[in-house]
Amino acid sequence: MTEAERLRAVRDYIAAEMQRPYEKGVTDCGGTIDRWVRLLSGVSPVNAFGRQLRNAQDAAEWTVVPQMFVVMVNRAARAGGFKKTTMPIVGDVGLVFPDKGLICPAIHAGDCWFSRHETGALAVPIDRFWKAWSV
Repeated sequence: MTEAERLRAVRDYIAAEMQRPYEKGVTDCGGTIDRWVRLLSGVSPVNAFGRQLRNAQDAAEWTVVPQMFVVMVNRAARAGGFKKTTMPIVGDVGLVFPDKGLICPAIHAGDCWFSRHETGALAVPIDRFWKAWSV
């Protein structure tokens, strides 16, 4: 897939996702990013890690201990066979800092990182990522 095709795929995906109502564990940040990775690669990191994201209860398991969230995301990415990258490109996924004290998974959307939040879409500056994985 060319860079232009990846950008079009990401933008089409974001547009479709934003038409869906926000639902914790389904269309939240984790569910949105997991579906994107599965769409692009055929692999769900969440399922590869032996977990599911079907509802708010499933989502809560990822955030019971805030520090464990990052560990679980790392393990899910590794279980799915995804490699870390320091130079993410459009369509890759990462952990980003939208605000102080907040970290969330997101999709590299070209000019920003995209994620979902209960308040709507998050567009995070492209340089505000901590870790990223090639998809």
